Amino acid sequence: MTLVSTASARGRLDRRLALPLAAAAVVVLVVALAVAGNPLDLAARNAAPLTHGYLLGADQLGRSLLLQLCRASAITVGLGGTASTFSVVVGFLLGLGNLSNSPIARAVFTVLIDLKSGLPTFFVALLFAAIFGQTPLFLFTALCLVGMEFSARATKASAGAFVRGPMYGALVAEGVPLRRRFVHVLLFISPVLMPLWALVFLEAILVESGLSFVGLGLRPDLASLGVLIRESYRVMLQNPWPLVLSTTVLGVFCVGLFHVARRKAG
Repeated sequence: MTLVSTASARGRLDRRLALPLAAAAVVVLVVALAVAGNPLDLAARNAAPLTHGYLLGADQLGRSLLLQLCRASAITVGLGGTASTFSVVVGFLLGLGNLSNSPIARAVFTVLIDLKSGLPTFFVALLFAAIFGQTPLFLFTALCLVGMEFSARATKASAGAFVRGPMYGALVAEGVPLRRRFVHVLLFISPVLMPLWALVFLEAILVESGLSFVGLGLRPDLASLGVLIRESYRVMLQNPWPLVLSTTVLGVFCVGLFHVARRKAG
């Protein structure tokens, strides 16, 4: 009986590990393809799939669309993931600051959140593009502001229930230092932070693609997803399979990410 139970538990553990291992393998493969060389071959411009040695065909410069898609996905996901993490952290701190006992501090943090809410993404992207040029630093800075006010308001709503509750009142009455009270607040709202980050990350990808498509993204040689779609959409309209494949994979990744985040929160 013990052996059967052990084998059953091991089987469940193996099934739980299968998806993360498969996802890790896909990530390693995409990164490996992203850093692989992708030279120009003008003779293979706009090549159809499975010709000239290109699985998904070639773009207008004769580069492999598969390698370009992997490189663009790695750049977009890397920038979006890092920027959304920064956005959630800053939004979390702004939300906590909005719960301060000082009316002046609350007013300052409220003004900061409202100012961010009123700044159009397009205007901010234009400003940062003028300052930094169309570089990864420019796009990272612009994406850091995506969802910041949403994170601040979500933090204020979630942490406010704890701060106004009896447990936090007991911590204050016992003279617990502010640093330890901060840890308690963080632990209380931690189930909210993961799905919150997932939502901000998905919004950052959407914003990056939109900005790049209208010419406010990275330079074409850096090839984020938005840049790739902007540069190659005519080719992809004639040969839609690379676009269908890339959007399907990205969609599955986004839905899976949010599903995992929601389960972690539960």
